[in-house]
Amino acid sequence: FKSCPRNQIPKARNRGPLSYQTPGLLSSSSPFDAYRSKLSRCVIKAPFDGRIALMRAHAHEIPDRTQPLMQVVGEAELEIEMLLPSQWLRWLKAGVVFDFSIEETGKSLPAEVTRIAAVVDPVSQTVKVTGRFTGTREGVLPGMSGPAKFAAPDG
Repeated sequence: FKSCPRNQIPKARNRGPLSYQTPGLLSSSSPFDAYRSKLSRCVIKAPFDGRIALMRAHAHEIPDRTQPLMQVVGEAELEIEMLLPSQWLRWLKAGVVFDFSIEETGKSLPAEVTRIAAVVDPVSQTVKVTGRFTGTREGVLPGMSGPAKFAAPDG
Protein backbone atom coordinates (compact mmCIF):
# COMPACT_ATOMS: atom_id res chain seq x y z
CA PHE A 1 0.00 0.00 0.00
CA LYS A 2 1.51 3.27 -1.10
CA SER A 3 0.93 6.48 0.70
CA CYS A 4 -0.52 9.29 -1.36
CA PRO A 5 0.37 12.92 -0.64
CA ARG A 6 -2.59 14.84 0.72
CA ASN A 7 -2.43 17.45 -1.97
CA GLN A 8 -3.13 14.82 -4.71
CA ILE A 9 -6.24 13.25 -3.11
CA PRO A 10 -8.63 15.87 -4.57
CA LYS A 11 -7.17 15.23 -8.03
CA ALA A 12 -7.91 11.53 -7.73
CA ARG A 13 -11.50 12.20 -6.66
CA ASN A 14 -12.19 14.54 -9.58
CA ARG A 15 -11.33 12.10 -12.34
CA GLY A 16 -14.90 10.80 -12.68
CA PRO A 17 -16.55 7.48 -11.97
CA LEU A 18 -14.43 4.42 -11.78
CA SER A 19 -15.03 1.82 -14.49
CA TYR A 20 -14.07 -1.81 -14.22
CA GLN A 21 -13.37 -4.03 -17.20
CA THR A 22 -12.26 -7.58 -16.79
CA PRO A 23 -9.83 -8.44 -19.57
CA GLY A 24 -11.35 -10.82 -22.13
CA LEU A 25 -14.87 -10.73 -20.70
CA LEU A 26 -16.28 -8.60 -23.49
CA SER A 27 -13.99 -9.80 -26.27
CA SER A 28 -15.19 -12.25 -28.91
CA SER A 29 -12.50 -14.76 -28.04
CA SER A 30 -13.67 -15.34 -24.49
CA PRO A 31 -14.19 -18.91 -23.25
CA PHE A 32 -17.92 -18.18 -23.04
CA ASP A 33 -18.08 -17.51 -26.78
CA ALA A 34 -16.03 -20.61 -27.48
CA TYR A 35 -18.51 -22.75 -25.56
CA ARG A 36 -21.44 -21.01 -27.23
CA SER A 37 -19.90 -21.81 -30.61
CA LYS A 38 -19.43 -25.47 -29.66
CA LEU A 39 -22.98 -25.69 -28.32
CA SER A 40 -24.42 -24.31 -31.55
CA ARG A 41 -22.88 -27.29 -33.38
CA CYS A 42 -24.41 -29.83 -30.98
CA VAL A 43 -27.25 -30.86 -33.24
CA ILE A 44 -28.03 -34.49 -33.98
CA LYS A 45 -29.74 -35.19 -37.29
CA ALA A 46 -30.76 -38.69 -38.33
CA PRO A 47 -30.13 -39.57 -41.96
CA PHE A 48 -33.71 -40.84 -42.21
CA ASP A 49 -37.16 -40.34 -40.68
CA GLY A 50 -37.64 -42.45 -37.59
CA ARG A 51 -38.21 -42.71 -33.88
CA ILE A 52 -35.85 -42.98 -30.94
CA ALA A 53 -35.88 -46.60 -29.79
CA LEU A 54 -33.20 -46.36 -27.09
CA MET A 55 -31.58 -43.33 -25.46
CA ARG A 56 -28.10 -44.17 -24.20
CA ALA A 57 -26.94 -40.65 -23.24
CA HIS A 58 -28.71 -38.32 -20.86
CA ALA A 59 -28.65 -34.63 -19.99
CA HIS A 60 -25.55 -33.35 -18.17
CA GLU A 61 -23.48 -36.42 -19.10
CA ILE A 62 -20.28 -36.28 -21.08
CA PRO A 63 -20.72 -39.13 -23.58
CA ASP A 64 -17.92 -41.28 -24.92
CA ARG A 65 -17.40 -40.21 -28.52
CA THR A 66 -16.91 -43.82 -29.61
CA GLN A 67 -20.30 -44.94 -28.29
CA PRO A 68 -23.69 -44.25 -29.90
CA LEU A 69 -25.87 -41.68 -28.13
CA MET A 70 -29.15 -43.27 -29.17
CA GLN A 71 -30.71 -45.92 -31.37
CA VAL A 72 -33.04 -44.62 -34.07
CA VAL A 73 -35.36 -46.96 -35.98
CA GLY A 74 -36.68 -46.00 -39.38
CA GLU A 75 -40.37 -46.02 -40.12
CA ALA A 76 -40.25 -45.75 -43.89
CA GLU A 77 -40.54 -49.46 -44.66
CA LEU A 78 -40.47 -52.21 -42.08
CA GLU A 79 -38.93 -55.54 -42.99
CA ILE A 80 -40.12 -58.95 -41.90
CA GLU A 81 -37.33 -61.44 -41.11
CA MET A 82 -38.12 -65.14 -41.02
CA LEU A 83 -36.31 -68.45 -40.77
CA LEU A 84 -38.05 -70.93 -43.07
CA PRO A 85 -37.41 -74.59 -43.89
CA SER A 86 -34.82 -74.95 -46.64
CA GLN A 87 -37.10 -77.50 -48.39
CA TRP A 88 -39.37 -74.57 -49.26
CA LEU A 89 -36.68 -73.26 -51.63
CA ARG A 90 -38.23 -75.54 -54.29
CA TRP A 91 -41.11 -73.08 -54.64
CA LEU A 92 -40.21 -70.04 -52.51
CA LYS A 93 -39.12 -67.06 -54.65
CA ALA A 94 -39.08 -63.28 -54.34
CA GLY A 95 -42.60 -61.96 -54.87
CA VAL A 96 -44.42 -64.90 -53.21
CA VAL A 97 -47.22 -63.49 -51.04
CA PHE A 98 -48.02 -64.52 -47.46
CA ASP A 99 -50.01 -63.33 -44.45
CA PHE A 100 -48.17 -62.09 -41.40
CA SER A 101 -50.13 -62.37 -38.14
CA ILE A 102 -48.92 -59.87 -35.57
CA GLU A 103 -49.28 -61.28 -32.06
CA GLU A 104 -49.19 -57.88 -30.32
CA THR A 105 -52.13 -56.45 -32.29
CA GLY A 106 -53.98 -59.59 -33.38
CA LYS A 107 -54.03 -58.31 -36.98
CA SER A 108 -53.12 -60.33 -40.05
CA LEU A 109 -51.49 -58.24 -42.78
CA PRO A 110 -50.57 -59.09 -46.38
CA ALA A 111 -46.87 -59.26 -47.22
CA GLU A 112 -44.49 -60.56 -49.89
CA VAL A 113 -41.02 -62.10 -50.00
CA THR A 114 -38.34 -59.61 -51.05
CA ARG A 115 -35.05 -61.48 -50.45
CA ILE A 116 -33.85 -64.97 -49.77
CA ALA A 117 -30.43 -65.47 -48.17
CA ALA A 118 -27.73 -67.11 -50.26
CA VAL A 119 -26.79 -69.61 -47.53
CA VAL A 120 -28.73 -72.41 -45.84
CA ASP A 121 -27.90 -73.22 -42.21
CA PRO A 122 -26.81 -76.89 -42.43
CA VAL A 123 -27.59 -77.68 -38.78
CA SER A 124 -31.16 -76.34 -38.60
CA GLN A 125 -31.81 -76.69 -42.36
CA THR A 126 -33.35 -73.23 -42.46
CA VAL A 127 -32.88 -70.21 -44.68
CA LYS A 128 -33.27 -66.55 -43.75
CA VAL A 129 -36.04 -64.87 -45.76
CA THR A 130 -36.92 -61.17 -45.77
CA GLY A 131 -40.33 -59.77 -46.64
CA ARG A 132 -42.25 -56.50 -46.63
CA PHE A 133 -45.82 -55.43 -46.01
CA THR A 134 -47.83 -54.84 -49.18
CA GLY A 135 -50.82 -53.08 -47.62
CA THR A 136 -51.22 -50.58 -44.84
CA ARG A 137 -49.25 -51.37 -41.70
CA GLU A 138 -50.88 -48.96 -39.28
CA GLY A 139 -50.07 -49.79 -35.66
CA VAL A 140 -47.10 -52.01 -36.55
CA LEU A 141 -43.89 -51.15 -34.70
CA PRO A 142 -40.36 -52.47 -35.16
CA GLY A 143 -39.78 -55.59 -33.07
CA MET A 144 -43.33 -56.96 -33.23
CA SER A 145 -43.50 -60.65 -34.04
CA GLY A 146 -45.79 -63.42 -35.13
CA PRO A 147 -46.22 -66.34 -37.51
CA ALA A 148 -46.11 -66.08 -41.29
CA LYS A 149 -48.68 -68.14 -43.21
CA PHE A 150 -47.74 -69.28 -46.70
CA ALA A 151 -49.97 -71.07 -49.19
CA ALA A 152 -47.68 -73.83 -50.44
CA PRO A 153 -48.18 -74.73 -54.10
CA ASP A 154 -49.83 -78.04 -54.94
CA GLY A 155 -47.55 -80.95 -55.54
